[in-house]
Amino acid sequence: QNEAEDLEVWAEMKQRIISSVIGLGVLALVLAFYETAVFNITIIVLILLAVYELFKAAKLTEHRPLFLLCLVFSALVPLLQTKHLGGQLAVICGAYAFLLFLNLIRYHNTLRIEQVSLAFFFGLMVPFSFSVMQLVHDRYEMSVSILYLLMMLGGAWLTDTGAYFSGRMFGKHK
Repeated sequence: QNEAEDLEVWAEMKQRIISSVIGLGVLALVLAFYETAVFNITIIVLILLAVYELFKAAKLTEHRPLFLLCLVFSALVPLLQTKHLGGQLAVICGAYAFLLFLNLIRYHNTLRIEQVSLAFFFGLMVPFSFSVMQLVHDRYEMSVSILYLLMMLGGAWLTDTGAYFSGRMFGKHK
Protein backbone atom coordinates (compact mmCIF):
# COMPACT_ATOMS: atom_id res chain seq x y z
CA GLN A 1 0.00 0.00 0.00
CA ASN A 2 2.73 2.45 0.97
CA GLU A 3 4.76 1.70 -2.17
CA ALA A 4 1.71 2.31 -4.38
CA GLU A 5 1.18 5.70 -2.69
CA ASP A 6 4.85 6.57 -3.26
CA LEU A 7 4.53 5.76 -6.96
CA GLU A 8 1.43 7.93 -7.19
CA VAL A 9 3.24 10.82 -5.47
CA TRP A 10 6.21 10.51 -7.85
CA ALA A 11 3.91 10.39 -10.88
CA GLU A 12 2.17 13.55 -9.68
CA MET A 13 5.52 15.20 -8.93
CA LYS A 14 6.81 14.24 -12.39
CA GLN A 15 3.78 15.90 -13.98
CA ARG A 16 4.37 19.06 -11.92
CA ILE A 17 8.05 19.16 -12.86
CA ILE A 18 7.27 18.74 -16.56
CA SER A 19 4.64 21.51 -16.29
CA SER A 20 7.18 23.75 -14.56
CA VAL A 21 9.82 23.16 -17.21
CA ILE A 22 7.32 23.95 -19.97
CA GLY A 23 6.13 27.03 -18.04
CA LEU A 24 9.68 28.28 -17.56
CA GLY A 25 10.37 27.70 -21.27
CA VAL A 26 7.33 29.75 -22.22
CA LEU A 27 8.37 32.45 -19.74
CA ALA A 28 11.85 32.58 -21.27
CA LEU A 29 10.34 32.88 -24.74
CA VAL A 30 7.98 35.65 -23.65
CA LEU A 31 10.80 37.54 -21.93
CA ALA A 32 12.92 37.22 -25.06
CA PHE A 33 10.15 38.97 -27.01
CA TYR A 34 9.13 41.25 -24.13
CA GLU A 35 9.02 44.46 -26.13
CA THR A 36 6.90 42.99 -28.93
CA ALA A 37 3.26 42.01 -29.39
CA VAL A 38 4.15 38.49 -28.20
CA PHE A 39 3.89 39.70 -24.61
CA ASN A 40 0.40 41.14 -25.12
CA ILE A 41 -0.76 38.06 -27.00
CA THR A 42 0.58 35.85 -24.22
CA ILE A 43 -1.40 37.84 -21.64
CA ILE A 44 -4.59 37.36 -23.68
CA VAL A 45 -3.93 33.62 -24.09
CA LEU A 46 -3.33 33.25 -20.34
CA ILE A 47 -6.55 35.13 -19.61
CA LEU A 48 -8.53 32.87 -21.96
CA LEU A 49 -7.02 29.74 -20.43
CA ALA A 50 -7.79 30.93 -16.90
CA VAL A 51 -11.38 31.86 -17.75
CA TYR A 52 -11.86 28.53 -19.53
CA GLU A 53 -10.53 26.62 -16.51
CA LEU A 54 -12.83 28.52 -14.16
CA PHE A 55 -15.85 27.93 -16.39
CA LYS A 56 -14.94 24.25 -16.62
CA ALA A 57 -14.54 23.95 -12.84
CA ALA A 58 -17.92 25.68 -12.29
CA LYS A 59 -19.52 23.47 -14.98
CA LEU A 60 -20.60 26.51 -16.97
CA THR A 61 -19.10 25.58 -20.35
CA GLU A 62 -22.39 23.98 -21.46
CA HIS A 63 -23.99 27.45 -21.53
CA ARG A 64 -22.31 28.38 -24.83
CA PRO A 65 -23.60 31.95 -25.32
CA LEU A 66 -22.66 32.89 -21.76
CA PHE A 67 -19.28 31.18 -22.10
CA LEU A 68 -18.48 32.82 -25.46
CA LEU A 69 -19.55 36.26 -24.27
CA CYS A 70 -17.28 35.92 -21.26
CA LEU A 71 -14.34 34.75 -23.40
CA VAL A 72 -14.75 37.59 -25.89
CA PHE A 73 -15.00 40.23 -23.17
CA SER A 74 -12.04 38.71 -21.29
CA ALA A 75 -9.89 38.81 -24.42
CA LEU A 76 -10.86 42.44 -25.05
CA VAL A 77 -10.07 43.76 -21.57
CA PRO A 78 -6.29 44.06 -22.11
CA LEU A 79 -6.98 45.86 -25.39
CA LEU A 80 -9.41 48.26 -23.72
CA GLN A 81 -6.88 49.52 -21.21
CA THR A 82 -5.50 52.20 -23.46
CA LYS A 83 -5.54 55.95 -22.94
CA HIS A 84 -8.20 56.36 -25.63
CA LEU A 85 -10.70 53.94 -24.09
CA GLY A 86 -9.76 54.30 -20.42
CA GLY A 87 -12.61 56.73 -19.74
CA GLN A 88 -15.09 54.42 -21.44
CA LEU A 89 -14.11 51.34 -19.44
CA ALA A 90 -17.01 51.68 -16.97
CA VAL A 91 -19.48 51.98 -19.86
CA ILE A 92 -17.99 48.93 -21.58
CA CYS A 93 -18.15 46.90 -18.35
CA GLY A 94 -21.75 48.04 -17.91
CA ALA A 95 -22.55 46.85 -21.44
CA TYR A 96 -20.96 43.49 -20.57
CA ALA A 97 -23.17 43.22 -17.47
CA PHE A 98 -26.22 44.15 -19.56
CA LEU A 99 -25.41 41.44 -22.14
CA LEU A 100 -25.04 38.90 -19.34
CA PHE A 101 -28.44 39.97 -18.02
CA LEU A 102 -29.95 39.52 -21.49
CA ASN A 103 -28.44 36.03 -21.51
CA LEU A 104 -30.16 35.32 -18.21
CA ILE A 105 -33.50 36.48 -19.58
CA ARG A 106 -33.10 34.53 -22.84
CA TYR A 107 -32.04 31.27 -21.18
CA HIS A 108 -33.99 31.61 -17.92
CA ASN A 109 -35.12 27.97 -18.11
CA THR A 110 -31.59 26.57 -17.97
CA LEU A 111 -29.53 29.40 -16.50
CA ARG A 112 -29.57 30.58 -12.88
CA ILE A 113 -28.61 33.99 -11.52
CA GLU A 114 -25.74 32.39 -9.56
CA GLN A 115 -24.22 31.10 -12.78
CA VAL A 116 -24.47 34.49 -14.46
CA SER A 117 -22.95 36.12 -11.38
CA LEU A 118 -20.02 33.71 -11.54
CA ALA A 119 -19.57 34.45 -15.23
CA PHE A 120 -19.61 38.18 -14.47
CA PHE A 121 -17.00 37.70 -11.76
CA PHE A 122 -14.81 35.48 -13.96
CA GLY A 123 -15.09 37.88 -16.88
CA LEU A 124 -14.02 40.87 -14.82
CA MET A 125 -11.61 39.65 -12.17
CA VAL A 126 -9.43 37.35 -14.26
CA PRO A 127 -8.69 39.71 -17.16
CA PHE A 128 -8.24 42.76 -14.95
CA SER A 129 -5.92 40.81 -12.65
CA PHE A 130 -3.81 39.58 -15.55
CA SER A 131 -3.84 43.03 -17.12
CA VAL A 132 -1.76 44.28 -14.21
CA MET A 133 1.18 42.58 -15.93
CA GLN A 134 0.48 44.59 -19.06
CA LEU A 135 0.10 47.77 -17.01
CA VAL A 136 3.50 47.18 -15.38
CA HIS A 137 4.96 46.42 -18.82
CA ASP A 138 3.65 49.67 -20.26
CA ARG A 139 4.34 51.93 -17.28
CA TYR A 140 7.94 51.13 -16.32
CA GLU A 141 11.18 50.81 -18.21
CA MET A 142 12.06 47.32 -19.39
CA SER A 143 14.46 46.22 -16.62
CA VAL A 144 12.16 47.39 -13.82
CA SER A 145 9.03 45.96 -15.42
CA ILE A 146 10.71 42.58 -15.94
CA LEU A 147 11.76 42.58 -12.27
CA TYR A 148 8.18 43.33 -11.19
CA LEU A 149 6.83 40.68 -13.53
CA LEU A 150 9.23 38.07 -12.15
CA MET A 151 8.31 39.09 -8.60
CA MET A 152 4.58 38.63 -9.39
CA LEU A 153 5.09 35.24 -11.03
CA GLY A 154 7.64 34.11 -8.46
CA GLY A 155 5.29 35.01 -5.63
CA ALA A 156 2.47 33.04 -7.21
CA TRP A 157 4.68 30.02 -7.90
CA LEU A 158 6.24 30.05 -4.43
CA THR A 159 2.90 30.28 -2.62
CA ASP A 160 1.46 27.54 -4.83
CA THR A 161 4.46 25.31 -4.11
CA GLY A 162 4.23 26.05 -0.39
CA ALA A 163 0.52 25.25 -0.37
CA TYR A 164 1.13 22.00 -2.23
CA PHE A 165 3.82 20.77 0.15
CA SER A 166 1.89 21.96 3.24
CA GLY A 167 -1.14 20.05 2.00
CA ARG A 168 0.95 16.95 1.36
CA MET A 169 2.54 17.17 4.79
CA PHE A 170 -0.36 18.28 6.98
CA GLY A 171 -3.45 17.38 4.91
CA LYS A 172 -5.81 14.55 5.79
CA HIS A 173 -5.30 12.71 2.47
CA LYS A 174 -1.63 12.20 1.69
